[in-house]
Amino acid sequence: MNTLPPHVYHFSGIKNGPTVVIIGAMHGDERVGAHVIKMLKEELITEKICGEIYLIIGNPKAYEKNVRFIDADLNRLFGEDFDQIAKKNIRHLTGEEKRALEIAPILAKADYLLDIHSTIKKSVPFIYIKNSPNHCALAQFFGTKFIVSPLSTCQGKTLYSSADNFVDKNNGTGITYEAGWHKDEAIFAHALSVTKQFLKKIGSAYTSFTSDESAGGSASPKHIFIYQEIIAQTEKFIFSQDFKNFDFLSGGATLAIDGDKPLVIEQDSYIVFPKIIINAGMTACYLAREHV
Repeated sequence: MNTLPPHVYHFSGIKNGPTVVIIGAMHGDERVGAHVIKMLKEELITEKICGEIYLIIGNPKAYEKNVRFIDADLNRLFGEDFDQIAKKNIRHLTGEEKRALEIAPILAKADYLLDIHSTIKKSVPFIYIKNSPNHCALAQFFGTKFIVSPLSTCQGKTLYSSADNFVDKNNGTGITYEAGWHKDEAIFAHALSVTKQFLKKIGSAYTSFTSDESAGGSASPKHIFIYQEIIAQTEKFIFSQDFKNFDFLSGGATLAIDGDKPLVIEQDSYIVFPKIIINAGMTACYLAREHV
């Protein structure tokens, strides 16, 4: 690729190696990934690397305005609708659709993607991946308490339309790293160290790449599997409590009141990605379990 899209930075290695993509600010109000990109840009100028590294500010316009997106969620455009976007007349494309088309060729050739996000509610860091041996082996390195994967039987559209899915479909390994609560400033330094260690782990950066060696822990994470998407049926959907990621409910417990009807879960479950603003027809959260 001779001409790079805006806010995409390319570094070529002195030896052969993997093609790696690091994305930050796919959602413009998740600042941590953009911080990692900014810091890596400075260090990679002098760092000895193998292969190629691309650093991408995912949605720069949304980042400038500190909003999740302008017209559409960029990280929901890489699924089954992507081919239809590619067929549109350029005059009819939204800003996010144009951006998806700009960065898709880079994602398509990635051997590895690390897409850095943060959460809207307090949360421990965690990894979101496809459930495959290659993904799971690499996810163990991050030392998070949880790894989350969707079950193939759970067909929620939003679970299969992100940048990591797109990389997976093109025979790469896509990893989404949820760095923690976006209002917690402590996540910035940790996310940078984890990213540096990730680049070392996959053989992209030499060991001279300075970072906090403790960033990638040795903990045995709990791998849980999303089995159900909870969609609000009314405008009066209210959770039974202020849930955060990985809160646990036993089977038979009430998750929410939807209109006048209690929503009772059928099996022991973890709450994943609970939303703050919930409208009828939209995802309220996901339910995950420990067994496949």
